[in-house]
Amino acid sequence: MKKIGVLGDSNVDMLIYLKNSDKLSAPKLFCGGTCANVAFGLAKLGNYVQFYGAIGNDIHGKFIKEDMIKSQINIDNLEIIDSTNTAMVIGIIDKEGERSLFVWPPNNAAHSKYSIKDHQLVNTKKLDWLHVSGISLREEIVRSSMLKAMKLCFENNITISFDLNLRIELWGLNSELKATIFEAISYSDFVFGSLNEEFLNIFDSKNIKNEIKNIAHKDQVFIIRDGPNGSFAYKNNLEYITPAIDIEPVDTVGAGDAFNTGFIHSMINSSNLEISLQKANAVAAYKLLGESARHLPNMKELETFLN
Repeated sequence: MKKIGVLGDSNVDMLIYLKNSDKLSAPKLFCGGTCANVAFGLAKLGNYVQFYGAIGNDIHGKFIKEDMIKSQINIDNLEIIDSTNTAMVIGIIDKEGERSLFVWPPNNAAHSKYSIKDHQLVNTKKLDWLHVSGISLREEIVRSSMLKAMKLCFENNITISFDLNLRIELWGLNSELKATIFEAISYSDFVFGSLNEEFLNIFDSKNIKNEIKNIAHKDQVFIIRDGPNGSFAYKNNLEYITPAIDIEPVDTVGAGDAFNTGFIHSMINSSNLEISLQKANAVAAYKLLGESARHLPNMKELETFLN
């Protein structure tokens, strides 16, 4: 079985659903985190997954750890920090399923303190695939840890996928971060991001195809998620357009993470780009039909949904 490493954030999601304007629903607590969601989804689809990251030694951290163990995610590289809290994302979900997200604490939460050790770096050389997220580029120590792991995997021809996941609406985008983002892109085989929230913000023009052409190295794949318009992928000057599945969303939290999950699962097991894009859209659509980022399918559920 191929070994997938996921390095990055893990937190809890406190979600409030505004289905009835006259009466607020009770908040619901789920495990979350852009990278932890992908690790969970890949494990649920039967893949071997190692998680690299940090949580606080608090009630939410214990909740996350227990969930990872239950989900059969390898946590040998999970660091538990006594002096820092696990982050909580508070999500407000409106009647159309669209979400507004707020993070507490906004800075210096446990996931930002992950310091990868030398033996853990050596361990990454045994991976077949490493997945990371731009969330981890915003703060030290996790930024250096992520870039070290990416560089080592790049030098050892280990496949790397990088989800931009910038959350500009929460933290903005300065020139220093932008430079770091392009460093991470240079190491990556697959770059994911949303059209409006990410790609249009990191490039200097709206001609995304031309901007990608200027920076892409041979066989590098850029995948643009565009919600109900589906996805667009660029590889070696070729464009792949995959339509979205037409559904009524219940909850859009974690849709991008679900897309990444479906793509990585398919790509590492079949290595077919077009099929992997179709399965990515399918897993994202499946997620949209249920509450929280963790409404993700197992293999049987995915096959049934695809049929």
